[in-house]
Amino acid sequence: MKVGKKVNSAKIGDEGGDASARISGRLSDRVTKATKLVSTVLVIVFVITWMPTLLTSAGLPLSRSILVSATFSLGGIVGSLLLARLIDRQQSFRSLIATFVASSVAIGSIGFSTFNAGWLIATVGVAGLLIVGAQVNLSAYTAVVYPTRIRSTGIGWVVGVGRIGAIAGALAGTALVAAGLDLGKQYLIAGTPALLAALAVALTRARDQDFAEESEREPAR
Repeated sequence: MKVGKKVNSAKIGDEGGDASARISGRLSDRVTKATKLVSTVLVIVFVITWMPTLLTSAGLPLSRSILVSATFSLGGIVGSLLLARLIDRQQSFRSLIATFVASSVAIGSIGFSTFNAGWLIATVGVAGLLIVGAQVNLSAYTAVVYPTRIRSTGIGWVVGVGRIGAIAGALAGTALVAAGLDLGKQYLIAGTPALLAALAVALTRARDQDFAEESEREPAR
């Protein structure tokens, strides 16, 4: 009887430790997923909200500033479809990481592209194609890594927290304008969160896939 109690106690201790590690790991995963969405939404809201104002203050006519801003959204539509197709073909989210990195470079280049209207429109269109395309497919990525039975809850939690990025994006624009930074520096800073999103996807991709596979194998209780 004593031996049995010792074995049971050890088993309970192991199970408790495993449960604690699992909870900690899942909490870390949720925070990381939220970080990706917060960073991405922050960039998009900043660019869409502040682009007409920033470009006009840099000397561009208002009509041209509005046209350039519309190009960002149009590029996003194209990027969403192209990146989704690429991810489906590769059966991998590695291209999502590369897209975030490229979007950071494209967004940082906007402030240095005002010397020519055509070049500016092309740069903004590419930036929209990349960052909006990444944001749309990031939502799909989030759905994939959650097991079916908690997918709605997981996505709702992550997307809800990701809305913080919308607030942060508007406030970031206010802060950058108030700081009196030139256009180039403002967009260099605006592109930085996209690198953070790329890093977050790269660090959690393999672990998320393993977690999803293990969860799908767990018997229903």
